[in-house]
Amino acid sequence: MRRAQIRGGLGLLILCLLTFVGIRALLLYYHKDTTPVLTEAEEKSILEFEKARTADSLRYAAHWDSIHRHWAEEKEARQLLREQRKAAYTDSLQKWEAEKSQRIAALSARQAHYDSLRASYPQKLPKGTTVDANSADTTLLQRIPGIGRTYARKIVAYRDALGGFISPKQIEEIDGLPNGISSWFRITSYGGGSVHQINMNQADFKTLVHHPYLSYDQTKAICNLRRKTGSIRSIDDLRGTGLFTETDLQRLKPYFKF
Repeated sequence: MRRAQIRGGLGLLILCLLTFVGIRALLLYYHKDTTPVLTEAEEKSILEFEKARTADSLRYAAHWDSIHRHWAEEKEARQLLREQRKAAYTDSLQKWEAEKSQRIAALSARQAHYDSLRASYPQKLPKGTTVDANSADTTLLQRIPGIGRTYARKIVAYRDALGGFISPKQIEEIDGLPNGISSWFRITSYGGGSVHQINMNQADFKTLVHHPYLSYDQTKAICNLRRKTGSIRSIDDLRGTGLFTETDLQRLKPYFKF
């Protein structure tokens, strides 16, 4: 009984194997028979499609290569531009620093010049101070507020032309000086030989006409009077010429002798 079962099992196994092999062979046969056979035109079409696809792939790759090269060129150009801007900025900064140094140096030079001028400029006298009009030199005169180098020279020249001041008011006869400038002056040397007197009978025409208180016509009248009378005895003799007012005579009296 047991042997019969074993033989039956083996037979069933062999039958299964044979069935599997038969089915496999049948499938292979039908698969081989159902595979389509391509015509020459179809094969040509497939080859052309493959060529076109390959060409498209190459064009696509070339296109992206071109884009990548363009991007690389733009990147390089941007980098170059950044470097140029940086170099320009550095140059501008250096130029600005150089100009700043020059401006600072020029400012320092001007300040030094100003300080030098200020140090050399005469310090003005305090209000209420007076100076002797007949002995003050140009340096002392420049210390008076309102009087600079030019007017100091004019004051000295006018003093020399007159022969000396007898009153501080005479300084106001100089054009351009501030009003009330005479309040800064005093006369302490008048009467002690500081006023120079001209001999009206001995002085020539040129000497007389250069005196600030004599005009050209008045000088001619003096010379004519000397020729007629021989000599002038006093300032009162000039009244007869008709060219001298009482004010003129009073102004001339301290500066002339006979």
